[in-house]
Amino acid sequence: SYLMVLQIAKSKKKPYTVGKKLIKPCLLQACTEVLVNQAAQRMKAISMSARSVKRRIEELAEGVEVQVVEMVKNATFYAIQLDESTDIRNNTIIFCFVRFNFEAYLKEEFLCSLDLPGRTTGSEIFDVLNDDFLKHEID
Repeated sequence: SYLMVLQIAKSKKKPYTVGKKLIKPCLLQACTEVLVNQAAQRMKAISMSARSVKRRIEELAEGVEVQVVEMVKNATFYAIQLDESTDIRNNTIIFCFVRFNFEAYLKEEFLCSLDLPGRTTGSEIFDVLNDDFLKHEID
């Protein structure tokens, strides 16, 4: 079910209910016709509700975040790039990208997005980013 959720997350502008309304019925029909009825019964047990899809996407995101943070912590050097944006409610968001050495290569990954309370001064941005780095124990 995590593979299906990953595809839902990758699809652009698709509601999480697409799994329950489209993907799962198609899989059930394919299993019934191509495989045996037992496979279709096992497919029915997979929960594809919007709530389940949302939870699994969050779990996948947490797993990716942990992996990226660990790679950065193990790197001998890293550099960050920040980008500022505003959401639909006019709240400021800072996106942090990180480039670091991994094995024999340079790797670039999205590290985090952080809400910026108040004004967008250099000290505010530093404080928010520093708090996140301290939380993840990144030196």
